[in-house]
Amino acid sequence: MNSKYLGIMLAALGATFFGISAACSSLLFNHIAVAPEWLVSVRMFFTGIILLGYLSIKRQPIFSIWRNKRDVILLILFAIFGVYISQTAFIFSVYYGNAAVGTILQALAPAIIVLALLAFKRVLPRVSEVIAIIISLAGVFLLITNGNLAKLVVPKAAIYWGLISTLGTVAYTLIPRGLLQRYSPLPIVGWGMLIGGIFSNFQHPVWKMPAHFDVQAAAYVVAIVIIGTLLSYVCYLMSLNYLSPAMVSMLGTFEPLTATILAVILLNVGFQFWQAIGTILALGAVIIINLPAEIKWRAWFVK
Repeated sequence: MNSKYLGIMLAALGATFFGISAACSSLLFNHIAVAPEWLVSVRMFFTGIILLGYLSIKRQPIFSIWRNKRDVILLILFAIFGVYISQTAFIFSVYYGNAAVGTILQALAPAIIVLALLAFKRVLPRVSEVIAIIISLAGVFLLITNGNLAKLVVPKAAIYWGLISTLGTVAYTLIPRGLLQRYSPLPIVGWGMLIGGIFSNFQHPVWKMPAHFDVQAAAYVVAIVIIGTLLSYVCYLMSLNYLSPAMVSMLGTFEPLTATILAVILLNVGFQFWQAIGTILALGAVIIINLPAEIKWRAWFVK
């Protein structure tokens, strides 16, 4: 399979699995009273354990990354400022809002990534990038206000945590780029999750189970850990081996799209007119911001 096709497939799957995770998190919060911090600890800690355990069985060199001090520092930064912050803030955004709001607010991440890369390269943004960023901001504005400056239709806490999650998304996209050039993405994901999970357990240990935890709640947690965390991160980071961070972020539109569809179908979440327009703008801006530079439609599909 062509490497770009493989990268596209992995990025799209990773984003879709993230969207499923958001929907399952909302369903869990609606089903029983669960502390968001507990869910963060569970999903990161057990994802790390499962992945590293699997790699050990396959006799993969999971400890090689610990032999280089510089790589260890990058790994810890990735785990805390990337994985932990993005996971924690995202879960809180879903908790105070819903799956759709939490993921749509993350649509700001591609714009920030592009600006960060441009600043690093010390070049001015293209006109298309400026337009896309403006459209993205306008879309998020309409989503949280429905066009009414006097009233927010999304809880302030959901907005706050959603924006923090955006910064975490930027961090876990950019920080591991150097590591991915020297190591397999799977140990990076495993250690990132385990380190972040251990850090989270100092705040809310996994053994402090929620009250009335039943089979249905357990099914949601398993789906969140396996599909929405383990598989999503693996696909996401593996896609960075074949595509640029900007392109991967563009394909990340599958995440809010999946979460929004599932929120409407499973959670009966409704959008007012201007909120729906804002959602379309936010998702469309992610595509526009990368389309001129990254997608060569004729080269890829006309063969």
